[in-house]
Amino acid sequence: MLIHTDSNKSFFTSRLFLFMAGFLMLTVTFMVWKFYEQTKLTELASNTGALARVYASESQSQFQSIEDALERMAKTEALRGKKDLVDWEKDAAIYTNIYEGLTTIVWVNAEFEIQSIVPKEENAQYLDQNLGNFKTADHEIDLIIPIDSGSEIKGFIFAIIDIEPFFSPVVADIQNEYMLQISMEGIPIYHSPEWDASQERFVAKQLIVIKDAGIWNLSLAPTDNN
Repeated sequence: MLIHTDSNKSFFTSRLFLFMAGFLMLTVTFMVWKFYEQTKLTELASNTGALARVYASESQSQFQSIEDALERMAKTEALRGKKDLVDWEKDAAIYTNIYEGLTTIVWVNAEFEIQSIVPKEENAQYLDQNLGNFKTADHEIDLIIPIDSGSEIKGFIFAIIDIEPFFSPVVADIQNEYMLQISMEGIPIYHSPEWDASQERFVAKQLIVIKDAGIWNLSLAPTDNN
C-alpha cells in the first residue's frame, strides 16, 4: 500500500503530469476565450444589423420628408405667377436649409425652361435655359415633380439631393466605429471616409426604397475600433 502511494506521488510530481496539467489549463483557457470572442462577434453582428435597419428607416423617412415638402411647394398658389417669384425663392431657401442633402431647387415652366433656381448665385447661368442643360454629378440624384393645376401641367419642381450631406447625420453618429457604403444597382455612389472593403468582418445590408428615385442599398460594417 505504501508503495502504491509513493507511485501516485511520483506520478503527480512527474514532468508528464505537469505537462498534461498545463496543456489542459491552456486548452480550457483557449476554449473560454473562443467562447467569449464568439459571443462578442455575435453581439456585434446583431448590433450592426439593428443599426443598419434604423439608419435605412431614418434615411427613407428623411427622403420622404423632402419629397413631401417639394410636393407642397408644387401645389402652392405662388407657382401660378411670376409676380410671386420672391416668395417662392424664400420658401425654396428655407427648404434647402432645413433638409440635409437638398442642395438645389429649380422652378421649371411647362416648356422645361428654368424660371428660377435656389441657390441663385452659383446657378445664375442656367436661368431661362432648358432643364436639359442642367447637369448633375455622380453623387447627386434628382427629383422632378409636376405642378398640376388640375386641368393642366403648368411646370415642374426639379430638385437635386447630394448623397454626401444627405447621409452626414448617419456618418456623424457612427463616428469611427462603423463604416457606411451606399450603392445603387450594384454601383457604389457614396461611402464614409472609414470604408475599407478589406477590413469587412461582416456587413449588414438594408434596402432603402425611394419612390421615383430607385432603390439604394445601405451597407454597414464595424471597423477595427469596435
